[in-house]
Amino acid sequence: MFDRSALNLDVSQIARVTATAVSGSEGLGKLVSTMLLHLVDSPGEFSDVVARKVSSTLLDLVETLYRETLLESNESDSAQRSFVLRVKAFIEDNLGEPQLAVGDIAAAHFVSVRSLYKAFENEQYGIAQYVRHRRLERIRQELVDPLMVRRPVGEIAATHGMINEAHFSRIFREKYGASPSEYRRHYIST
Repeated sequence: MFDRSALNLDVSQIARVTATAVSGSEGLGKLVSTMLLHLVDSPGEFSDVVARKVSSTLLDLVETLYRETLLESNESDSAQRSFVLRVKAFIEDNLGEPQLAVGDIAAAHFVSVRSLYKAFENEQYGIAQYVRHRRLERIRQELVDPLMVRRPVGEIAATHGMINEAHFSRIFREKYGASPSEYRRHYIST
């Protein structure tokens, strides 16, 4: 046990690494765990002066290990965010594909479907819901565009991958509180 002030880390950094598993079988984790195990197995082996120096060195190593863990965590968060942004860009580029499915998106990014779902678990929408949300939003934008007023609703929906008009109309009404035609009339006439 040691006071957290012994580490040159702020409270938020310590909170991010508290209760984080670190491998004791490789790298710095292996060195620190070996030293800790040796100290536990040989109490009283060192004089007070040597014990203080070893403790100080060990705390420096623990701090370095925590900093390494924080760095890996930041890199992992950044890589995860970058991946989600690439997937979202892919979705935007392929919204017109009626058969665009989670499996297709995962295959295009060389990941499993499970990994793709996991990547979106902290997003506002899950992966399938995100595809639907973006399709509906694109359609909604075109429905209120005065330049698209002569284009049939079904054609606009199909352009964005919604080929089943009844299904599209139902989910549009659920999201926006009006049928696509009613929504268009309300916004184009006002």
